[in-house]
Amino acid sequence: MIQDLIRWFFNFLCSFYLFYKLLNLKNPKILHKISFIVIFLIESLIFSFLEVKNFIFIFPAIIFFNTFILSHFAKKTISLSLVTLVISEAIYYILFLLVAFVIALVAAPFFYGRYDLPYVAIQISGGLIELLLLFLLFKIKRLRRGMPFLYQIGSSATGFILSCFILLIVTIISFYDTIPDMQFLFLLIALFLIGLLLYCWWRFRITRDYLEKLRQSELKALQNELSEKDNRIRELEENNDALAKIIHKDNKLIPAMELAVCEYLEAEATGGDTRKKGEQLANELKTMAQDRKGTLNSYRHDEHALPTTGVCVLDALFTYMQQRALAQNINFSLHITGDIVKMTEDVISGEDLSHLLADLLENAMIAIGNSKVRSLSAYLCHDENSCTIEISDSGNAFDVQLFEDFGQTQHTTHKDSGGSGIGLMDIWKLKKQYRASLHIIEYTPGTSTFTKKIALVFDRKNHYLIQTYRRNEIERVHMRNDMFVLQAD
Repeated sequence: MIQDLIRWFFNFLCSFYLFYKLLNLKNPKILHKISFIVIFLIESLIFSFLEVKNFIFIFPAIIFFNTFILSHFAKKTISLSLVTLVISEAIYYILFLLVAFVIALVAAPFFYGRYDLPYVAIQISGGLIELLLLFLLFKIKRLRRGMPFLYQIGSSATGFILSCFILLIVTIISFYDTIPDMQFLFLLIALFLIGLLLYCWWRFRITRDYLEKLRQSELKALQNELSEKDNRIRELEENNDALAKIIHKDNKLIPAMELAVCEYLEAEATGGDTRKKGEQLANELKTMAQDRKGTLNSYRHDEHALPTTGVCVLDALFTYMQQRALAQNINFSLHITGDIVKMTEDVISGEDLSHLLADLLENAMIAIGNSKVRSLSAYLCHDENSCTIEISDSGNAFDVQLFEDFGQTQHTTHKDSGGSGIGLMDIWKLKKQYRASLHIIEYTPGTSTFTKKIALVFDRKNHYLIQTYRRNEIERVHMRNDMFVLQAD
């Protein structure tokens, strides 16, 4: 009886812990924790008694009571609490069977052939191991936020159905003394297979949620870029209006002033009136010249100025690349977020960063070639949460084989004009040196100004991710173990 109480106590403790972690809720208050412990003890007594009486609806009763309890304490809807609790119970029982299997393997050499097993000690140690595994499970970065997609209506139907099957099989196994051995083994295998499906569903949903956030981030970045372009167009229109006003005024005033100056110069008399008139004309011409100079200088500054990074070598590189882009009629833009000086001090050296950017921008300009749309964008970001380099261009798409060769063999798209493929090798070398993640995103034709984007995220993960609308083509030649290919939206 004591071991049953302990088992149920850890069941409720783990399932409530899972509930809070799956919904990414804050830790309950001290008063709530004390209330939970009291509830666990009371429920353990009740359900241990019902188990002894072979009450077959024990799991529905548990779900029913705890759904209302958790809905009250967590301030969540009944439907959300029900779905989350069912999934929590299913995950707990999969974990429970795994821990039981491990403990059985460890204890077998010491208690083989004996029946006086220390059940209380086994139940306590098993429960503590379950709590430790759950704690470590949610320390994994990808699972740290639990299942936030549960808040979306209709997003958890598959997980809920799989969890119900798991609880159904556990209910049947609870009466194993009336089940033949082969059927019992079949149920165990089915339980683990469904548990594996539940895990795969979890990973699929997290990946899908990540891709959705990535898409939203791209959309937000595009909206910001469009907003910046709108502001840019507005500034250019204002400058254009200012220039038009000056020209309109000059067309009328300059001929009149020219005539007046000529009359002044041709006049024989140099009396006080004539000198005064000349001084007035000189002052007016001086004022007009200053107005024009200021407006034109502002116009040129707005047209060619780039944001500065504070790192001399990078600013010189971007200025040089801007001149090359202008010579090739390429629309070049640079966006900077955060402290790039600190980035070169803490993340990547200025020399390596300039080398990396030079190779990426050079390759992008070559890719643009004779493209009708001629746009190139560089983005540098360094803040508390991320450190990223992104180069977007409207050039030709990558050759499919390039994804496979990247960093392994030299690959060039312009061998006839002197290309050696060293640039791609250097990019991969620096990626590997700083354990940065390389993300290559190919946009579906017609969905963006750019055709592709290469991003290096300095996250110390060393990932290689391709997101493309050509996934099927890449999969035909895909042999690398370090490359992960996703389908673009």
